[in-house]
Amino acid sequence: MEFTRGSLSAPIVGSLRIQTSASLDRSVLQIDRNDLLAPRLQRYSLGLLYGFNFGTDVRFGYERQRRKDVAGTPDFDDIAEGPYLGVSHAFNKVSVRGTTRLLRVNDRVNSSTSTKATFRLDTHFQPTKRQNYSIFFSQGQDGLTASPNLEKTIGAAAGFQPRQNIRADFRYERTGLGERNEEEDQWLANITCKMKGGHLLKLEARHRVFAEVDGITSILMSYTVPFGIPIGLKDDIGVVTGRVFDDDDPSNGYSDILLSIGGSTAVSGGNGKFIFPALKTGKYYIWMDTSSLGFGRVTVRKTPIPIEISGGSKQSIDIAVTTAAVLKVKALKYRPAKGAAILFGATKKKTVEDGPVANMFITLKREDQLIRRATDNEGIVTFRNLRPGKWKIIATPLKLTGLQYLERSEWEIDFKPGVEQDILVKVLPKFRKLIILDDEEEEE
Repeated sequence: MEFTRGSLSAPIVGSLRIQTSASLDRSVLQIDRNDLLAPRLQRYSLGLLYGFNFGTDVRFGYERQRRKDVAGTPDFDDIAEGPYLGVSHAFNKVSVRGTTRLLRVNDRVNSSTSTKATFRLDTHFQPTKRQNYSIFFSQGQDGLTASPNLEKTIGAAAGFQPRQNIRADFRYERTGLGERNEEEDQWLANITCKMKGGHLLKLEARHRVFAEVDGITSILMSYTVPFGIPIGLKDDIGVVTGRVFDDDDPSNGYSDILLSIGGSTAVSGGNGKFIFPALKTGKYYIWMDTSSLGFGRVTVRKTPIPIEISGGSKQSIDIAVTTAAVLKVKALKYRPAKGAAILFGATKKKTVEDGPVANMFITLKREDQLIRRATDNEGIVTFRNLRPGKWKIIATPLKLTGLQYLERSEWEIDFKPGVEQDILVKVLPKFRKLIILDDEEEEE
């Protein structure tokens, strides 16, 4: 099985982002129920993502999928395209995501078209950095065939890292539950062991059971040995190497992270290492798909990372990953309490809460980054995925009357990894001295 994946996300305004992705899955030879097939699956999508302050994201867009048998006379050639809508919410260690799709399917082999609707629900739980669990469920018509039958799929997955150099992932999936009554069970296991000198031992196993078939088991074991044979470089070509790793535990590398420089792409290996072997001289930026780092994880350095390539040179870039910090800001206005005054020299400046302050701009600044957002109708704005370190926070109200002022407008906070910080911005009333001429007394 060959996989090619890529994605790109860019901000538009505020919490609104544009997202696009593409993938190609190709099996040179796959044993199916009845035939020998060579399926190829292509997916493309373009959509918008909006993140709310309370941890909920909404995605909407359009996608196109094509599944084709490229082995001789095709048994299938289907194109499905249409809109999708997804909603996800992240809690402390649990995230839930639901996605629905409405696809129009063109079966090019049987010259037929149909409309399919599907729904999928995923729940992910990560109690520690070394273990994660997930369950998933989907229901609807098969989005890549002309069959009108409803199908259900259920499954679960788990990943463990008992030691720094050992990773084990397991997955179970049951498909075909529904009107066709063609159930299929599939078990997958992937165990990776990193050894000294960059050697890598990997074991992959898959077991599939179909209706009226005893089952098919396939096992693949590989052993990778890096030779490190030096080669000469051209005068107009440079090499960039690097590693993506855990800042708390540098021996723990991040694999399968997509990086790009100019028009070149690379994917980090099992130990987090990556290489761009042939880059023309010039100034570039190293872009990284930070969404593949996992929930609540950010790079220590701001991305993209600037780099200048010179001919015949070899540069190394290390990218550390840490747990993001969170800042929650709440803006409230206050009014004088009943009876608050200055009488006969006794000061009484009591205040009571008078509701939230919407559309107050909160700016976060540091040497290499600036973030600005506005409070919502509840007077709240949340900044997630903040890189740890020193930040300056500035509160700027959209409009204050002559009788209001900010109790405090600036803060400097040194955020620690994984820490959630709260700030309360108070808009207070100004007390004025009133001179009563008849009694020659001052009141406020």
